[in-house]
Amino acid sequence: MPLLVGLSFLAVFLVTRNYGFLVPGGIVTGVGAGVVLAVEDQGRVGGGLFLVSLGIGFIGIYVVGALFRLRENHPWPLVPGGILATLGAITLAGTRYGDVSRYAWPVALIALGAAFLLRGLLRRPPT
Repeated sequence: MPLLVGLSFLAVFLVTRNYGFLVPGGIVTGVGAGVVLAVEDQGRVGGGLFLVSLGIGFIGIYVVGALFRLRENHPWPLVPGGILATLGAITLAGTRYGDVSRYAWPVALIALGAAFLLRGLLRRPPT
C-alpha cells in the first residue's frame, strides 16, 4: 500500500512539477519498495533491503529534481539517502547478499560521479 501512495505522489509531481509532491513521493515510494522487498524476502535480510530502498528513495528526490531543473532542488536528500543506503549495504554484507556490498561501493562512486557530471551539465549556460 505505501508503494501505491508514493507512486501517486510522484504521478501528481509529474503533472504539476511541484517539489512539494516530489519529496513525499520519493520517501514513501522508497518505504513502499522496501516493504515489498522485505515481504518477498521473508524476513531474512529485509532490514538491509529496506534501508537501501529508502536511501534510493531519498537520492531519487535529488536526481529527479535535477533532471527537471527545479529551483527548489538542493543536495539535502543525498545526506540521509547516502547514510541509509550505506547502512543497508553494510547490513547486507553479512548476509547471503555479500556480493551486494562488494559491488555497492563502486556503484555508489559511479553514481556520485554521475551526479557531479549532471550538476555540471545543468549549470552550464546554454549555447
